[in-house]
Amino acid sequence: MSRGLIVVLTMLCWWGWNMATGEVPPCADLASDGLPCIPYVTDFSISPSPPCCQGVKDIIKMGVTRADRQAICLCVKKAFSVIPHIHLGRAQILPHKCGSDTDIPIGPNVDCSKVQETEMKLG
Repeated sequence: MSRGLIVVLTMLCWWGWNMATGEVPPCADLASDGLPCIPYVTDFSISPSPPCCQGVKDIIKMGVTRADRQAICLCVKKAFSVIPHIHLGRAQILPHKCGSDTDIPIGPNVDCSKVQETEMKLG
């Protein structure tokens, strides 16, 4: 089975599992918006695709309250444990590559409880 297919199947399993967690915003929404970014963050493409960047912008727009932003942080953090071969550096610069900025930390070891409610700039 190809690495790309494994990534997609893992993402779909993660998406289905998260539909029942009741997080706000739901990880299922984030997974759906973030799915087009998998080729970029796993080194299969040299730049993020337009659907990926739209998904990044949609995810950032979901971060209205502190609870929303913490949920986004937790979902992104979970992605590092279920999607193989995510390149941390690429994941961290993805919002900037898509013309957006956010101070929501991106990584497998971040402390999402420290995420605050702040303004975000969308490109």
